[in-house]
Amino acid sequence: MPQPCAAGNLSCSRRRPPPWYAGCRRVRQGKGTEKDLTVLDALILGVVQGLTEFLPVSSSGPLVLVPEFFNIPAPTLAFDVLVHVATLLAVLGYFIRDVGKIVLALVAPGRFRDRREVKYWRRLFVWLVIGSVPAAVAGFALSDFFEGLF
Repeated sequence: MPQPCAAGNLSCSRRRPPPWYAGCRRVRQGKGTEKDLTVLDALILGVVQGLTEFLPVSSSGPLVLVPEFFNIPAPTLAFDVLVHVATLLAVLGYFIRDVGKIVLALVAPGRFRDRREVKYWRRLFVWLVIGSVPAAVAGFALSDFFEGLF
């Protein structure tokens, strides 16, 4: 018989809960105390992530600041990755037609009627790559610094 987790939830066994279930995750807070990240806490953090993702602020910043301000347990790295993947899927869902046209312009340019349209979508792809390079360089160069802060 599976034992209940520390939160007393019998639906969660000690074996290993699924990654989306936050009820059995024990996270360490300051001063050596532990507190559970509840589903409501995860929902609050997810909503904050969704609302602040398109603002010109760090995408991980709200996930660090909100737990501090509202006494919510700090989320695990797996939770951070989960909300960032969800954001990526939402953005891809919104821009799916544009992404499809970029891919078509790169792999099957003959499907377009006008060469100018092919040129436009290829140029957009190049600018997206160029715009991503500074962020990638900064991420690699400063990763040790930011990991040391947390």
